[in-house]
Amino acid sequence: MDISVKPHETFSLKLDSTKAKSKLGWAPRWNLENALSKTLEWHQAWKNDCDMSAISIKQILDYQNS
Repeated sequence: MDISVKPHETFSLKLDSTKAKSKLGWAPRWNLENALSKTLEWHQAWKNDCDMSAISIKQILDYQNS
């Protein structure tokens, strides 16, 4: 058995919020467009060597206030 060949978990990971919706009544606060926009905003700030603590806190507050 070649130990250098390992299955990669990427192919088995799935994101599914169905159980949270049905059991907890959970619903997302942000739609996909907004969530992707915030992700891009965070990544661009990181690439530009911004204060990531401030960016993250701002985004958390934006999420809480939505």
